[in-house]
Amino acid sequence: MTVRTAKAAVGTPKLISNQPIQAARTLPCRRIPPLAPASAALPSKTAVNRAVRLDQFVLPRWKANEEFQELVTAILRSLPLRVPSGLSSQSLRHLSRLGDGITARVFGILNELAIEAIKDGIERITDESIESWRPALEKEAAFA
Repeated sequence: MTVRTAKAAVGTPKLISNQPIQAARTLPCRRIPPLAPASAALPSKTAVNRAVRLDQFVLPRWKANEEFQELVTAILRSLPLRVPSGLSSQSLRHLSRLGDGITARVFGILNELAIEAIKDGIERITDESIESWRPALEKEAAFA
């Protein structure tokens, strides 16, 4: 084993070795379970951190144009329907109004329509289903 001493800037000798230092022997200990899950305190901390780190900006609402048609076409392709759904421009305009031009609402409406189409056995979203679609709150109010 080669050992050298080196003087630090202050003048105190330090031990320099090419041998690894042996870790101190640890005593076995029992793990104490936490009182609350580790993730319990995280949401508020991470939400604050995320709010500080990320810039916020407002997305423009969708209008019934070619870009909106491409969005709806992409969503329809991703839905697990057996029959392709072809929608008229009138249905696209109506869908845009129903969703108020907000992406999440459009996704939600198309998902609900897809579920209804599968349950009914139609396996496609039609112009009629878009025209007759009502939000869940309106449906519940109709039965009250």
